[in-house]
Amino acid sequence: MMYLTEEENIHNAVQSSPQTSTRCVARRLGVIQSEIWRILHVNELCPYHLQEVQHLEHKIMLHLVKQK
Repeated sequence: MMYLTEEENIHNAVQSSPQTSTRCVARRLGVIQSEIWRILHVNELCPYHLQEVQHLEHKIMLHLVKQK
């Protein structure tokens, strides 16, 4: 039987769902959040959040640019 290390579990959790916050990963794995950040940093991984942005119509964008 193969047991995964804590670092492997964290790496797998982030890799399988990169949009998940470090707080959620920490809670799910029962590890403190700073440990998640440390392991990701050591492995040069950066968790990120997808952010929805508004789509601006071209004419609205032109109007906003002219106001400046």
